[in-house]
Amino acid sequence: MQNTPFRASGDDVLVLGSGVIGLAAAVRLAESGRRVRVWGPDPVEAIVSSAAAAIWYPYKAAPMDLVARWALRTREQLLEDARDPASGVREVEGTEVWNGDADPVWAIHGMDAVPREIIPSPIPEYTDAQTLRLPVAEMPVYLRWLAARLNALGVQIEPRRASTLDEPMAAAPMVINCTGLAAGALAGDPSVHPIRGQIVRVRNPGIERFWLAVSPGAEPIYIVPRAGDVILGGTAQANDARLETDAHTAEEILSRCARFEPSLADAEILQHRAALRPGRAEVRLERVDREDGRAVIHNYGHGGSGVTVAWGCADEVVALLD
Repeated sequence: MQNTPFRASGDDVLVLGSGVIGLAAAVRLAESGRRVRVWGPDPVEAIVSSAAAAIWYPYKAAPMDLVARWALRTREQLLEDARDPASGVREVEGTEVWNGDADPVWAIHGMDAVPREIIPSPIPEYTDAQTLRLPVAEMPVYLRWLAARLNALGVQIEPRRASTLDEPMAAAPMVINCTGLAAGALAGDPSVHPIRGQIVRVRNPGIERFWLAVSPGAEPIYIVPRAGDVILGGTAQANDARLETDAHTAEEILSRCARFEPSLADAEILQHRAALRPGRAEVRLERVDREDGRAVIHNYGHGGSGVTVAWGCADEVVALLD
């Protein structure tokens, strides 16, 4: 007897991954009327997204024109989410400094939608600066808020992990692969690599503004105040998969950040943490159809821009499904 090929209806969708990329995609799919399931094996505290400073800023992701487009759409959604105090998202004012050319992402058409003002650099070792207001998400809070939003849409997060794509493909006609760094093994993609980030979380000594210093060839410096703490960073160490924190690196982070905000020198340290960003030469956001009628949409490789592009990528996932 000849097997009848499976015909995907497009209504049943399984999202792999419960970081911000996966949850945003699941929300958009559920809002579009699909029957959605999410496999998310890790608790919120263990998810890479939860370690992020989560300030909206395109970083370590390409291609730049698409990243900018996804980022602008995400900014709109984050500002909308910030209307709910329970979301953990708010708009924060701060200063970015640099030497030489600014991040080229600011030169892309459309990025002038982000209000910015060039000012004299307040930090002597930097030549240029600008002030701007950017969304910031307190990620453990935001991830739980998104999970509750999914729950209200009738979607549960199942504590399951896929070791191959065959297992989820047997469970649903359409699979959305939002597994971050794990996508390399899952999709057989050797171009996926870790970008190690280390941060120090301190009690907030009264800082209300963020600071950013992102220069080519140098480790990023960021100070991101939240409700009761401040995230200090950081590192961007490609092909470094260490999850243990390094004491010398932590001291360097504290020293660099204290040059921007001297009150940080005596701030109470609450946590040291390292996490692995999912690096790739370019974000992979594409649909692959199988001969049996099933399909997978890959949505991974967002580098240091997961929070920054999550909703723009989620909208594109829906478009690819349609």
